[in-house]
Amino acid sequence: MSTNVRAGVDVRVADMAGVSIEEWKPEGPSMIVIGSEAHGISKDVRTAALGAVTIPGLDQSKAVESLNAGVAGSILMSHWR
Repeated sequence: MSTNVRAGVDVRVADMAGVSIEEWKPEGPSMIVIGSEAHGISKDVRTAALGAVTIPGLDQSKAVESLNAGVAGSILMSHWR
């Protein structure tokens, strides 16, 4: 992970407290880390990441609470610009 950050990759974690994926506009190489459904994202990865992104809810003020990691990843990738 830290190798990617040092290489200039915009590393983000998927988290309910992040910025909406619709607002995140990476300007270069980027990646989103999705944690396991049972254990989430490790503290080391969270610390190394530059921030977090989230899937907004229907009313745009509430994040989606719980999704299968594969489904969450698919939604995030469909909005990644």
